[in-house]
Amino acid sequence: MGDYKKIIQAVLLLGILAIGLRVYFLWRERHTPTTMPQQREPAGYKPTADDYTYLRQIHPEVPKDFEVLLGKTIWTSIADQLPYFPVIGSHADYAQQVGVLRGAAPLAVGAILQQVAPHSLITRIPNGDKQVLLAFKLPNDGKIYAVPVGYHQADGWTFIADQAFFYDDPHSLYSWNDKQWQAIESHTAIPGMTEQQVGLALGQVQTSDSQTIGDRTVHYDNLGHPVDVVFVKGHATTVTPAKP
Repeated sequence: MGDYKKIIQAVLLLGILAIGLRVYFLWRERHTPTTMPQQREPAGYKPTADDYTYLRQIHPEVPKDFEVLLGKTIWTSIADQLPYFPVIGSHADYAQQVGVLRGAAPLAVGAILQQVAPHSLITRIPNGDKQVLLAFKLPNDGKIYAVPVGYHQADGWTFIADQAFFYDDPHSLYSWNDKQWQAIESHTAIPGMTEQQVGLALGQVQTSDSQTIGDRTVHYDNLGHPVDVVFVKGHATTVTPAKP
């Protein structure tokens, strides 16, 4: 009987020690400063002033959060990737894709739409069980178009707007000269441009011969009119039309 009591006492003691250790480790975890992992830039890449530009975000969680954009102008930051469609009545006509939004295109936002995308539609934005689209007008164009900016699935909403648009005029965000902006807005590349500038001009549908940003040759699809650009020390040195 004495041995039995000793066994019970030993088991209880081990249990108390285990609980004590658990409490200690939880306390230490909650009181130890958290060290965020450092994000590494690609090998050989040297950040520029453009990399530190503050880009405002709206962090939408539900479609209603886009109401802050109504009556305002936003600008495309991802070029040649977002499809847009004509708006007929209060719906986007998915059957008549107009094209894709080019870089730095200004969009005057007028409405928020929700609708089911057809199963046959294939774009870079998943269809989900329905999409959210921003209805907008382009400069010198009275027509209304719509671009999908998010989609809904069983687990909730997913939005890409913060990654796809500038909410402030990029002309005021970046200290780029007039020649560079003229090239971007005419969708051409000229020597001296950075990869970010050429990406806005020719689109981010591209391949390259290296992972070293700023020191490589990049092949831009440019909506079926491909261009090869050689970058050296962060700037374009050679711009050459390429074979499709």
